[in-house]
Amino acid sequence: MSDFRRFFLLNGLVILLYFSSVLSQSSGAVVEAGYISGNIKFDGFVKEAVWQQAPAIDRFTQREPHEGEPATEKTVIRILHNDNYLFIGIQCYDSHPELIIAKEMERDGNLGIDDNITLVLDTYRDFRAGFYFQINPNGALFDGQLSSGGDDMNRNWDGIWDARAHITDWGWEAEVVIPFKSLRFKKEKVHRWGLNVRRYLARKNEQDLWRAWLRNQGVRQLSAAGELILKGDLKQGKHLDLKPYVTTGVQRAEEDGAQLDTHFKTGLDVKYGLSSNLTLDLTLNTDFAQVESDRAKINLTRFSLFYPEKRDFFLENSSNFNFGSYHRVMAFYSRRIGLSPDREQIPILGGARLSGKVGGTNIGFLNVQTRADKGIPSTNFTVLRLKQDIFRKSYVGMIFTNKSPADTGTVNQVAGADIELSTSRFMGNRNLVFHSYYMKTIAPFPQANDHAFRAFVDYPNDLFDNFISYMEVGENFNPEMGFVWRRNIRTVYGHVRFMPRPNFLNIRKFIFQLRGYYTTDFDNVLQTRDWEFRPFAFVLHTGDEMEFNIQHNYDRLEEDFNIFEDFVIPAGIYQSLRYELQVYSARRRPVSGGLEWNEGEFYTGHRRRLEFVGRLRLNKYVSLTGDYLRTDIRLSDGKFTTHETSARLNINFTPRLTSRLFVQWNNEDNELNFNFRLRWIPRLGSDVYLVYNEIQETDVPGFRSQNRVLMAKFIYWFGM
Repeated sequence: MSDFRRFFLLNGLVILLYFSSVLSQSSGAVVEAGYISGNIKFDGFVKEAVWQQAPAIDRFTQREPHEGEPATEKTVIRILHNDNYLFIGIQCYDSHPELIIAKEMERDGNLGIDDNITLVLDTYRDFRAGFYFQINPNGALFDGQLSSGGDDMNRNWDGIWDARAHITDWGWEAEVVIPFKSLRFKKEKVHRWGLNVRRYLARKNEQDLWRAWLRNQGVRQLSAAGELILKGDLKQGKHLDLKPYVTTGVQRAEEDGAQLDTHFKTGLDVKYGLSSNLTLDLTLNTDFAQVESDRAKINLTRFSLFYPEKRDFFLENSSNFNFGSYHRVMAFYSRRIGLSPDREQIPILGGARLSGKVGGTNIGFLNVQTRADKGIPSTNFTVLRLKQDIFRKSYVGMIFTNKSPADTGTVNQVAGADIELSTSRFMGNRNLVFHSYYMKTIAPFPQANDHAFRAFVDYPNDLFDNFISYMEVGENFNPEMGFVWRRNIRTVYGHVRFMPRPNFLNIRKFIFQLRGYYTTDFDNVLQTRDWEFRPFAFVLHTGDEMEFNIQHNYDRLEEDFNIFEDFVIPAGIYQSLRYELQVYSARRRPVSGGLEWNEGEFYTGHRRRLEFVGRLRLNKYVSLTGDYLRTDIRLSDGKFTTHETSARLNINFTPRLTSRLFVQWNNEDNELNFNFRLRWIPRLGSDVYLVYNEIQETDVPGFRSQNRVLMAKFIYWFGM
């Protein structure tokens, strides 16, 4: 049977089994926003008479720690709107306001460990995608785009919205304003959106929700949200945003004879709403000067390392292009564009992205042209991703990628199809997901085993979290716009996780787990067998946690591989037994951290791995985090030690004026990398950055500067 026939037969059978379980009803909770003709006084205080007349959401239920019980503190959410803006008034009463935790002010910082309010809007009311907004008592903002019914979130989306907040003598309160032109929704006389609200009380580690308060649900489960009604002609604007930028700076590099070079660059980003549901993004002379450096890693495996995307243009709407298994096998990996294999920047001349929804079809189209540089020719990258909604929360989709010229030959193309069947109503209120994909390299002369295939069933619930997956990646599967961690494999992976909740010793839940990998080549010769048994782990009500693992590994090396410097692991079959302990304290504390210890057999010898993470949050203005990883390896022909460390200092003056210093070093690169960024937001959508980067060689006496760059970037937003 061909691979395509097997893919469609398997999914057809699953659809028949699934169809009877997808019917579900709305949560039944509805609130209608009050209409005002003018604006509110946007100062963070919910005291105007118009607020008191607004409909209120004030019945919140605990999800943690006591599922189904009333919230321990009162919360009131009021909602208003005019033709242009959605206004949300927040009042969080607290019996001990002096104990409110609020130590983050950076935009898109870690608000999740402070007291906070989270708002989720499903503006299409299709239970598939939405917007995620979060604020803390300092008025710091975090936002994201939800997809896959809320299971996935693009944390790097930055919408145009604002909030003001204050701690009072009775708790804290805030006002949120969201322009309708920042959202996407249908043109209707009566708008029915999905809405949910969650309050987090950090010192109690308590989650209170309006809807979806069951532990199998949560604020991101769009199908369990309540409903928000807005009446009237909501102004979406012309949906035309212009963001011109100017970057200027100086650079001094040793390879250029310590010559001082000046840089000046201009460019433009354009966002245009072709319709209320479809957006065209254009970029010209794209620049990423403000992006923080990658975290350097020492690779002690024989497989490729995966680095996450950090560049704004590729992060926005990135979920529209997801296809495959994240950091394992991906048809499209945006870091293939504008970066060399050594992670050096390749200039981007321009690009276009079309994303949104037409009817029940999600569309993602991207085309980018790079300039010839560093021995790499000018290259065009194209990707088309389509997803058709089926049933309540599911879809069928396809992807096509094209790179021209390719690394090998004139063009590299990949085509694939996938399906996801998802329900949150399995056996009542439990979650169940089936997902499968098939993709194939398209070449003038087809080769055997030039495909990748995966199918999995996931049962992600509170008491039991079970997962089983089968994946295969052919030896000749070659997505040059994608990512492949390992080829010529067939892998079965699964885990069984049992998480009971005892009512003693301050323990919130125990976690017992058994997981395993079984990997062969296409001749069914065992390559890797890996299992882990977790006989004991727990999470306390305070947020502290501990786990102990026993790990066993079988690994067949077909050829020698260089692990570090001149040390080589010879070909052969190896088995190892290792033990692991992880202990972490709750991040909400002023001083917190964690320790991971892993020790046992390793190829021809022994390995000890020790990692420490520490965090110091002095106040809302200053925080410091650091980590250190030491790996001691003893082999039959010698021993070596690797060191990796980094630190990040945040000094935040206001939510709109923040700074960050990131420093890292390891003893493979022997480079001390400094990255400093000052960000000022003079008005919503506009940014001013001051960036300083320096790399110093540390394997020479007194160190030596390799490269110094000082840059300033000015971005101005025009919205229509």
